[in-house]
Amino acid sequence: MLWTKIWTHRPYSPAVMSTVVAATVRGFSEIVPESKIRMGATYWDGGMEDYFYPTEGLEQTVRSLNEEMIKNPERIFSFFEAALEKAKKLNEFSMKYKGKGLSTFSDEELLSHLKEFSKRFYDTYQNATLMIMLGYQPETPLYFQMMEILRKRAESEPEKFAEYLLILTRPPKRLKTQAQERRALEIAREAKKKGLLEGEKIAFVFAGELKSIAEEFKWLSYDFCISAGWDEGHYVGLVMEKLGAKFEDEISLIDNYEERVREDFDAISKKLGLNKAEISIFDHVGQMGYYKWAREHEFQQAIFNNLPIQVELGKRAGLAPKEAMFLLPEEIELALSEPQKFKEKALLRLKNMLYIADGQKTIILEGEEAKREYSKYIFSREKIDISQTELKGMPACAGFARGKVRIINTSAEMHKMQKGDILVSAATMPDLVPAMKKAAAIITNEGGIMCHAAIVSRELGIPCIVGVRNANKILKDGDEVEVDAAKGTIKKK
Repeated sequence: MLWTKIWTHRPYSPAVMSTVVAATVRGFSEIVPESKIRMGATYWDGGMEDYFYPTEGLEQTVRSLNEEMIKNPERIFSFFEAALEKAKKLNEFSMKYKGKGLSTFSDEELLSHLKEFSKRFYDTYQNATLMIMLGYQPETPLYFQMMEILRKRAESEPEKFAEYLLILTRPPKRLKTQAQERRALEIAREAKKKGLLEGEKIAFVFAGELKSIAEEFKWLSYDFCISAGWDEGHYVGLVMEKLGAKFEDEISLIDNYEERVREDFDAISKKLGLNKAEISIFDHVGQMGYYKWAREHEFQQAIFNNLPIQVELGKRAGLAPKEAMFLLPEEIELALSEPQKFKEKALLRLKNMLYIADGQKTIILEGEEAKREYSKYIFSREKIDISQTELKGMPACAGFARGKVRIINTSAEMHKMQKGDILVSAATMPDLVPAMKKAAAIITNEGGIMCHAAIVSRELGIPCIVGVRNANKILKDGDEVEVDAAKGTIKKK
C-alpha cells in the first residue's frame, strides 16, 4: 500500500492525534459519504510525529471535495460552520477546571471530565478534518483557479500581484490573533508615552500587563503536546516591535477590520474588473481562511485548557507530564490502577509509537516493534534527489527574493535566522513567527492554500512557496537560493 503524509515531524501527542485519526477515518465518513479514507496512521520517533493516509483514498477524497467546493460551496461551508460552533462549545467546556486547584478533585471527577472532553473533541474533529482535505493539500483546484484569474487581471502591473492577493484573500472576520495584536499596541502606546524604549524597562514597568496578555494568549503557541512557548519575554519583544507604529491608526484598523476588509475587497474587485463568478472564488478562499483559523484557535485553546487534567491524572499514576500525553485519554484510568505498566508504555512510546485506525479496530505498536513495522511503509513523493538545483511548489504569496537558506523546524533553531535569510521549514507553526518576520522568503515542505505559512506570509507580505517536497532535506543551511514565488520555483545558485 502507498501512503501520503499530511505533515511530518510535529510535536503533537498521541493524546491529541489518536482522536484526530479516529475522527477522520470513522466520524468523517459518517457525515461525508464521499470520503474514501478507510484507514489512517500516525508514527512517533523520539516524540516527533508523522501523520499519513493511504494515497489512493486520500487523493480520491481530496478530488471529490474540491469538485464539491466548486459546484456546491454552501454544503462545504455548512461543515465549516458546524466545526467552528462545535469547537467553540468544546472550548467553553474546557474552562470548567481552569485556574482551579486540581489536587482537590477526585479521580472520578477528573476522569469524567477527560472522557467527556475526548468525546466532544472527536465530534468536533469529524467536521474539522474537512479543512485538512481542502486547505492543506497542494492539489487545490479552487486555489489554482484563483491564481490564474489574478495573474491575468494583474498582468499590466505584476508588482501589485502580492498586494492584490493579500486584499482578496483576507479572512473576512477578526481572529483572536488580532485581539492579541491590539493588546500589544496598547502597551506599546503607553510605553512610548512614558519614554520607555528598552525591553528591560518595559518588562519592569508593565509586568502586570505583560503577565495578563501572556495568560490570555500564550495558548496560541501551544504545540499540542506539553508546552506553550510564549511567556512575558515573548510579549516584551512583540511590544517593542510595535513602538514605531501609528497607534491610533492601527488600533482603529483592528477595531474596524471587517468593514475595512470588505471595502478593500470591493475596491480591488472593481479595479480588476472581476465578474460575479470570479468574485465568488476569492470570497470562498477568504472564508476558508477565517473558518480554518477561527476553528483551530478554539480547539487549540480548548486542548491547552484540558492539558492540566491529563497531566494531573498522569501525576497520580506516577507519570511525568510528557509521559501522560503519550497515553490515550481512555488509558489514563487504567494507568491509575496499573501505574508501572503504563509508565513503561509511555517510555516506549516516547521512543517509537505507531497508531493505526480503520473502520473497526485500532492497532498500537511501541518501541522497536513500531519502528520495524513503520520501516515497511512506502510513501508517495518520498524519493529525494539531493543533486536537484531547482525545486518547485505551490505559490502562497507572490514575490521574488535571493538569500541564504536557514533550516528552521523548531523554535530552538530560530537563533540561526538573520534578517534577509530564506526560511526553509517542514512546516511553520505559531512559535516560528519571530523568525518568519525576518525572512526574505519562506519555503515549506508541506501545506496548501490555508496552511500556517500561506496565511502568515500573505499577512506579512513575504514571498512564500509551500508544498515543496523535501525542501528541508535538499536545501542546506547557507545555500544561496533565488525564490520566484509567483512561479513557485526555487533555484540553488
